[in-house]
Formats: sequence, structure tokens, C-alpha cells
Amino acid sequence: YMGFVYSDFIVDTTYRPDIDLSPMPPYLDPFSAAGTSLASLTLPLSVKSKFIDQCRHKPQGVGMRFHFGDFEVMLTENELNEEIMRKAEMSFTNVAVAQLLEARPNKVSAIRNYDVQHLMGRANRIKCLRISPDERRIVTCSHDDHLLVMYELATGRELLRFDGHDDIIMGMCFAPDGKALCSVSRDETLRIWDTSTAKQGRTLEHVSMVICCDYSPDGQYIVTGSQDKLCRVWTPKGMEVATHAEHEGLIIWVAFAPDGMSVVSGSADRTLRVWEAMTARTRFVLRGHTGVILSACYSPDNQRIVSNDDQTVKVWNARDGKCLMTLGLNNIPSRLSAKCVEAQEPPLKYLLSTYSPSSHLITSINNTVVMVLDPNTGAEELALYFKGSVYCCSCVGRTMAFGDNNGNIYLVTLKMSTDAYCLPP
Repeated sequence: YMGFVYSDFIVDTTYRPDIDLSPMPPYLDPFSAAGTSLASLTLPLSVKSKFIDQCRHKPQGVGMRFHFGDFEVMLTENELNEEIMRKAEMSFTNVAVAQLLEARPNKVSAIRNYDVQHLMGRANRIKCLRISPDERRIVTCSHDDHLLVMYELATGRELLRFDGHDDIIMGMCFAPDGKALCSVSRDETLRIWDTSTAKQGRTLEHVSMVICCDYSPDGQYIVTGSQDKLCRVWTPKGMEVATHAEHEGLIIWVAFAPDGMSVVSGSADRTLRVWEAMTARTRFVLRGHTGVILSACYSPDNQRIVSNDDQTVKVWNARDGKCLMTLGLNNIPSRLSAKCVEAQEPPLKYLLSTYSPSSHLITSINNTVVMVLDPNTGAEELALYFKGSVYCCSCVGRTMAFGDNNGNIYLVTLKMSTDAYCLPP
């Protein structure tokens, strides 16, 4: 059995529309103490009894715990009389690089230098941010916001506010031409906005909380992922084109392929699925992660997919689903991992992974470090140190934007060498 805590809500991944999941006090963390009995938790009786009733009939499992941003995920045991939520001992193992990336020659420029700019941040953790396609604006959303704020990238000056959601925003993305922006929320909607006026356009209604979204490269379609385990492809006018219903857990991440033909979706069921955008037919399933999929992204050349749970980053062949490289926590250089030990912080975890437009791998670790990696070997090329752990990232052109858990926003501009090397075939 798996359950999520999204901010102050318990989310049952065995989707039951008849179950009323009432709000929990925002200060309560039911997963924090080892050996906590359900009876001792300050939960409404209705939530407590329904939660117990659902859990009693689940298959027996091993106690495991994952944490990422707004939610914690746990696998509970069958006996729930006393200690249904306990802290698990996490054992982080490393899997070495299996082989070199199998891809057609792809030019990757070497990083010559970089600049870091600190924009004025927000009061709470940055949940999501996106750079506009023209690299002139950035839109951000903090942890508990119902609205989006657009800033001028060069000056940090606030330009617009997009206000209309009735609950916390979970994700957003720009249309490829930058003229529209879509956002998804716990209010069970996707809303489309005019980026020049902040005027709200169409609202696409869902039947459960919407967690993630992405525009197709041509701007003709939008894909969404929801709490009800479904991925849906829409037109911007609100027509539902296709529905992918093969995941067994809620959808954490969706991304169109650069050619617009396929979608990769990552789920709480610990798998990724690559499926045809127009028919929702599964092409292949990517298995191997041991935890909830936290992010997934295609490489700019459409040849690879990078994904991560909290313990590993994996690179896959986008044509056949073969795993090409796995980076475990032991791949993190000792000078970076030592920082976590010295500060007596929790064990290291991966928070996100993506590709830069230059095809470098980007990974974030929960000790305030972002690593820029060689896409072929996974070797470190650059380590960026921030004031807090980075939970969101946006890359356009040579500009990368990062948002941390202290509300800071950073702009990193990579200066690339004119020389380039090719990934080996």
C-alpha cells in the first residue's frame, strides 16, 4: 500500500473517489517519528478510521519511506493496530555505469565558464518555475501559492500575476511560442493564460488533482498527469484527444518528446512509460527504479531519456527503452557528499534530473548542490552551490533557472567552448 502527503492532504494512490480525504493540520508530519501509532496522531476521526479500513486489506509489504518536496510516500505493513507508519532504514546502493550511451553522434560543447545571478526570491520554497522561450521572462510559483508571478529576467522586475486557481498550483509550462502559459492545480483544473495580459483563457476540467503538464513542441497539444493515474492529451481548445490509463500509481511527471510523437510519463508505481501521443498506445515500459519517479526528460536530440528516484538517476535509450547508464548516490564525489555529513543533514537523495540544451545532464542533490554531468560518462563537469536544496529547474538556450527550498531563484548562464565533441556511437 502506498500513500502520499501533498502539503496537508493524504492522497490514496489506490484511487478511491468515494473516500473523503479531509485536510490535515499543516504542522503535522505523521511520518516523522519512528514507531508512531496511528492512535497518537492528531487526525480527524473520519480520516483515521477510513485510512485504517483501507490499509487493513492491502497486501503485506515492506516498510519503506520516500520524501520529495510536498509529499512523503510510504509502504505500510499489513498489521495497522499500533505502528502503521514507521521510519524505515534506507540503504543506498550504487550501480555503476553499465555501458556508454548508445546514440547517434551528437555534438556536445564543453563548458568554458559560467555566471550566476541571484534574483529576488519568494517567501516560501519555489515549487516550480519556467523560463519563457525568448529567455526574457520567468514565471515562478512558491510552495503554497494559488497564483503565478512573472518577472523580467534581466532585472528581476515583477511584470504580471496570474490569479484564478482555487487551490495550490502543482505545475506549469510555456507554449513553444511563449504567448500562452498553462498551469495545473489541486483544484482539479488546467488553466491556460495569455502571457501578455495575464488574462485567463480556457479551463480544462479533470476529475482529480492535476499534478503535471507539458506542451507539445508544435504547441498543438497539452498533456496532463493526474492523481487518478491517468495521462490525458488535450488540444488548447479543450478537446480530449487521448487517454493513457496503464499506470498503477498517480502520475508525477509527463514530458513530450522533441519530435512530438511520444510522451514519457513517470509514476508513483516506480515505472516510466513511453507511449504514442495521439493513440496513447504504450511503446515500452522503463523498469528499474526502486522508488517513486520524481522527474523525467527527453534529451534535446530525442535519443535518450533521463529519470530519477531519490536514490538513482537513470539514462535510457528513447528508441527501445534499454537502460544505458545508472548513477547511484555513491557516484556523488566525496567532497560533495561530505558536506552533508558535516552539516549533520539527512542522507543524500536525488531531487531532480534533466538535460540542458547543450545536452549535459543536470542533477540536484538535497545538500544544496546541483551537478552538471558529462552526458556520456556521468562524470562531473561543474558543481553549483546554492543556499538551499533545489527542487525545480528550467533550461532554455544557455540559461538555467533554479529554485530552492528557501525561496531563492538563481539564473546560471553557461559559457560554452567553440569546440565540440561527439558522443560515441
